[in-house]
Amino acid sequence: KRRASAARADPDSSIRQVNSADRVGSAADQSGRAALQRACTCGDVTTSVKLLRAGVDCSCVTEAGLNLLHLVACGSGSVDVARRLLQVAPELAAAKCNRGWTPSMHAGSAGNWAICELLEGRRP
Repeated sequence: KRRASAARADPDSSIRQVNSADRVGSAADQSGRAALQRACTCGDVTTSVKLLRAGVDCSCVTEAGLNLLHLVACGSGSVDVARRLLQVAPELAAAKCNRGWTPSMHAGSAGNWAICELLEGRRP
């Protein structure tokens, strides 16, 4: 029973459970984040790409106004995930959160310099 409880409490379970496009949009972890938000925060390239190809909405934001690119910038710092997001939704780069910060500002604050370079066009 303890193992079953631990599995239910696993915040990454929604990412592992995404197996088909019909379940993708509704998969959510215990913090309420959509599976795509969680994948971006964790830098999970495989799941992020799978969800983006399945057509999950890229315009979702958190209560703090953080879009997917903000989450990558202040979270995982994954250049691969950021690059994929920019291919699908380049407008995310200019969006500001509730604090008035762009993803580039969040990346700099978090020390994710590779993301800053990507967003400023200095990284291919």
